[in-house]
Amino acid sequence: FEELIKTVAVESKLVPNDYFVQNVVDTQDLLDIRHCIFIIGTSGNNKSTTWTTLCKVWTRGGERGKTIYRDINPKSITPNELYGFINLATREWKDGLLSFTMRELANMPDTNPKWIILDGDLDANWIENMNSVMDDNRLLTLASNERIRLLTHMRLIFEIRDLAYASPATVTRAGILFISERMQWKNYVQSWIDKYTEEEPFQVKAEPKAARKAKLEELFAKYCEPVLLELRMNYKHMIPNLLDFGLVQGLCNFLQDLLVVDNVGVNGAEHFEIYFVLACVWAFGGAMSITSGVDYRKKFSQYWKDTWKTVKFPHRGEVFDCFVDKTKHEFSAWTDIVPEIAFDSASTPMGQVTV
Repeated sequence: FEELIKTVAVESKLVPNDYFVQNVVDTQDLLDIRHCIFIIGTSGNNKSTTWTTLCKVWTRGGERGKTIYRDINPKSITPNELYGFINLATREWKDGLLSFTMRELANMPDTNPKWIILDGDLDANWIENMNSVMDDNRLLTLASNERIRLLTHMRLIFEIRDLAYASPATVTRAGILFISERMQWKNYVQSWIDKYTEEEPFQVKAEPKAARKAKLEELFAKYCEPVLLELRMNYKHMIPNLLDFGLVQGLCNFLQDLLVVDNVGVNGAEHFEIYFVLACVWAFGGAMSITSGVDYRKKFSQYWKDTWKTVKFPHRGEVFDCFVDKTKHEFSAWTDIVPEIAFDSASTPMGQVTV
């Protein structure tokens, strides 16, 4: 079973490390004994990837049959739109998204696995109405007095951030899988590196993929973890709600546009670091500003110059004031390429000058 998980993960361009495989196995174990489960974790922690991988594994394995799922975000609609309501003017019943989906899946003639995914933070406005579905009754009771049963081959999967707004009655009705952050960004980085080296943006006679891959892995290991730790320690109030995963994802997006043949050349692994540093500066420090009288942009610039000395910046100005000179493969200040303008106020009225 674990080997099938790894095969499906590789086909989906994922990194099937032991922790990810164990999460998929744990999800299956919970679904075997509970008809309702909570998958808990922060954004970017592979919650969706865990259950979608299991869905593909069950379909590929063939023993359980093709797995069908419906993905709903309950926070994007009102409780009436989720469960349905009676129009007071016409006394007609209007189906909700969840009631329609449950009825649709329940009426399918086969007994293949069917999942309803509720992807959104728990909210007392809608979750309390689910208690009768989550307990042993497995019944969704609607305002129209219709009762829809969650059949034995159907499951409810809640994909949520935390249980802050869940009552004890709700929590005790479900199986719980917690997915830790646990350096999940490293999986994303490895997947991005594999994809980047496979896309082969270089010419046929370029250096081996292994050399570029090894260099990128070395740079991510060198810079990412220490800089992310520095941000958590001294800049948390500057970017309080941004997760490590989001910052690293932004870094990879920068690298995708910077590590091209025009910048690094055909055999460009030796020039990767300067562009990697440029991407780091803007991905990790681009959101800095002056807050409460403290210039965090300047503080981050000084931290970078004091800590990372392999790639040197000009002494004057901040790290944000530089660009990579392609001819020298070193940083230069933008002011070096801006020509001086001589302005004669005696011959040109100020009102005719546009800056």
